[in-house]
Amino acid sequence: MQLCAKPLLEIIDLAWCSGISSHQNLQESNKPIGFYRSGHAPKHAKLYLWMKVQGGQKALDRLKDGKSLRIVQKWQRLVHFQTKTERIKVSIGKKSLSQQTLRRLQHEVNERGYFDWRTWDSKKNFDAKKYTVSFSGYKRKQLDCQDSLNCPMEINIQ
Repeated sequence: MQLCAKPLLEIIDLAWCSGISSHQNLQESNKPIGFYRSGHAPKHAKLYLWMKVQGGQKALDRLKDGKSLRIVQKWQRLVHFQTKTERIKVSIGKKSLSQQTLRRLQHEVNERGYFDWRTWDSKKNFDAKKYTVSFSGYKRKQLDCQDSLNCPMEINIQ
């Protein structure tokens, strides 16, 4: 019997929002603000898709080796009866992470068995009324979302 390999990352929280917080305190930084909880966003606004992911020792080892952890968001929409797809790549560790950050992440893994990372992307200039976003990661494997999340994500543009 072959066991399924655990993915490098798991999405544990997602939010549509109008902005991202910026604080000196790492615990308060990179959090979503201005939630679009109803699944609707104004047409002319900049829209952020914020996510919180967890990774274990294997993911941290990739970061220590100078490699990035990639999340690919597949934005799909219907335009003139055709499905259009746009892929947006979000990388963790795209630039070398500081030794201090790597030590902090290692401490989290040692204490809890995983580390948390918050990231996002943004989009404006919408050409459709509804978007569906799914997620994949390393080697194009679908990223798992915690059971309490509604994946793939949907947003209606008004």
